[in-house]
Amino acid sequence: MATGLYPFYFDDNDDNTLINSVLYQTPEYPERLSITTKDILQLLLNKFPTFRVQMVANIRSYAFFNSINWEELEAGRVAPPFTLERPSLEHLNRIAEQSPSMPSTDPQEPPLSSKEQEMFRDFTFVSPIALTALPAPAAR
Repeated sequence: MATGLYPFYFDDNDDNTLINSVLYQTPEYPERLSITTKDILQLLLNKFPTFRVQMVANIRSYAFFNSINWEELEAGRVAPPFTLERPSLEHLNRIAEQSPSMPSTDPQEPPLSSKEQEMFRDFTFVSPIALTALPAPAAR
């Protein structure tokens, strides 16, 4: 988000290059980034989940966020720095028509294949939204 670029190497023809890069390589940062921005990105992209959790828990005290009034932000009294334009339904339909490989929205069909699931085997984060979307386990 800070640069508009991926911090990890990837190859459109080989998913394993991205996975390897995320798991084992140091992210690349453009030279134009300030020291503070680079520092926060290095902390947030740390390979060790416990370290990242500790970092996020103390994020308010980090110099990068000094200008944020956290009480005002949490109370919803801070205007966003920009707002995204909501795409029209017509625009979304055009995108859907041009994308035949869009995933199924059938709740009975798994969203990822077994091969795709395997790509995320060692990832530790699970979105709370994803957990609520999962069907309850079958009774035995």
